[in-house]
Amino acid sequence: IACLLCNKPYILGSMRGHVGRHILAHMCGESNQEALKLGVEPCGFCGKEGCTTTLDQTGKGRVTIASSCRYAFTSFNYGQAQITTKTSPCTNIPISCPFC
Repeated sequence: IACLLCNKPYILGSMRGHVGRHILAHMCGESNQEALKLGVEPCGFCGKEGCTTTLDQTGKGRVTIASSCRYAFTSFNYGQAQITTKTSPCTNIPISCPFC
């Protein structure tokens, strides 16, 4: 599928990490065409505004994720996704909002 920010093709399972790089670059002050397309509060799955993602803590510390984003890939292991690795340095995982 094509990234909504840069139009480069990625498999859905890799899009979260790719969009995370766009968000991080923007937060570090990099200005480019992709940064201009980011939402004010960007979705971690697509980078756009307006998507809703919720976390549900189930028994034994397991987290389930639901999202309205068409690029949501919720089949990842939340615990593993929190750990940075050489091949996946960007975690870009949904987090619980302390105000909600």
